[in-house]
Amino acid sequence: MELTQISARFFLELALGLFAGLLLIRRRTIGAGFTRLTAAFTLASLLPGLLLVRNSGGQAPGALAAVAFGIGGLVVLAAAGRLPAAFESALIANTAMISATTLLIAIRTQTPQTTATTATLALASASTLASTLVLGLVTGAMLPATGTS
Repeated sequence: MELTQISARFFLELALGLFAGLLLIRRRTIGAGFTRLTAAFTLASLLPGLLLVRNSGGQAPGALAAVAFGIGGLVVLAAAGRLPAAFESALIANTAMISATTLLIAIRTQTPQTTATTATLALASASTLASTLVLGLVTGAMLPATGTS
């Protein structure tokens, strides 16, 4: 796997992990400002990943899904705190599922065909999703939550 593919996947994992963190916190308690800040960091993480894939000359696996992830992030950024809580949670969950799908497609297309057994793909997927959650949740925990509303 090329360095640009590894870097692109890192940024996608960071974006997904940050966005998944929004599902695990009480956004109404922390405030809409924190939700907007996290969505902005998510979009800032997604952009370099897409640019790296584009500049490497390769095709972005699930590029349409990655764009949909970006659009969902923009909607959350703009509408945080203004939507009913259930609708906002559904929007975040759907956007996170689209992103996870993109990541799993990337894993499948980047695994060499000679070693692409079911067990290898399952292990790679579990490892990637676990590192995604750790990366995103730790980064999200470092975002300032005081004074946001």
